Amino acid sequence: MRWSAFAFCAAFGIVLQTTMASRLAIEGVQPDLVLVLVVFFGLYAPRQDAYIAGWVLGLATDLMSIERLGLFSITFCAVAVMVNAVRNLVFLKSVATHLIITLAASLLAQIGLLAYRASVGAESVGAVHRVASECALIALYTAICATVVDSLLLRGSRVLGLHTSRYTHHGATRMRAARV
Repeated sequence: MRWSAFAFCAAFGIVLQTTMASRLAIEGVQPDLVLVLVVFFGLYAPRQDAYIAGWVLGLATDLMSIERLGLFSITFCAVAVMVNAVRNLVFLKSVATHLIITLAASLLAQIGLLAYRASVGAESVGAVHRVASECALIALYTAICATVVDSLLLRGSRVLGLHTSRYTHHGATRMRAARV
């Protein structure tokens, strides 16, 4: 992976998160564009690079938030580990794959953050139900945005130094039908 291109992509994603995410909000729910980057690099980067990318993006999110330092670093690194673990089991070029994996990763991250906030007393017991439904909406909105962002990032995968496969869904069908 080309780290200079990653740094530009990460900085651009963080700027979009801090400036555009609030403008994309629907009923107060905004997508987590940095998590979309974590999932993308978890799917396409080599293992160690994906872990480092997740941690760096989490650290940048930590520095932008009022949460304790390290909370997002650990969460996003864990997301990168989980996504990287399943990437060989899924069809990477499918939009549905990106949608489902981002939805699952975002749900896990949101549940982890909600559990942390409840354990330190940041959320009252009555507010947990309201916040949990908001977390589900954030995860869904993030997954929908991921389909667009991932298609743009896939077009720039050579610049990022990521080796994405060249097959398409149609080509994979023909390869399965051919006898070798």
